[in-house]
Amino acid sequence: MRLSYLVAGAGLFIAMERLGNGEIEPAAAWTSGLVIGGGGIISFVRHSLFHRSDAVRMQWDLGRRNNFQIEAGFANFAWGAASLAALFCGWGIKAQGALIFSYGLYITMAAALHFVDVFSFRKDGGGSIGGSLITMAFAVALLVIGVSAIH
Repeated sequence: MRLSYLVAGAGLFIAMERLGNGEIEPAAAWTSGLVIGGGGIISFVRHSLFHRSDAVRMQWDLGRRNNFQIEAGFANFAWGAASLAALFCGWGIKAQGALIFSYGLYITMAAALHFVDVFSFRKDGGGSIGGSLITMAFAVALLVIGVSAIH
């Protein structure tokens, strides 16, 4: 998880700095390469290949394989691979933007689910408001970069 945060966080920091300078293409490239490409591939490894230890970390350990968690890893891999292909195969900024935007929608929905957990009054505490806010901020940044690249 820390590696995901490091790679995606570094890419997002650089991308937002570039976007702040009006450099949309470099912002999209950093987002496609590190945030979605690198972060997505690392998330796939974490969720799918090391699913048992990841389940324990997330307190999802059901004592058996959790196909939903593995499928989330597959989705991350698909976005990561497509984003890297868009970047390195010259698909253009609009393709990068569409992938960034769609990943931003995915993260927005995940953040909404985290907020539901925070306010569900579950016995295990649900989740944290801080983590939910960070996830939503990440989603908003992706949506802004994606829309900027498409526009």
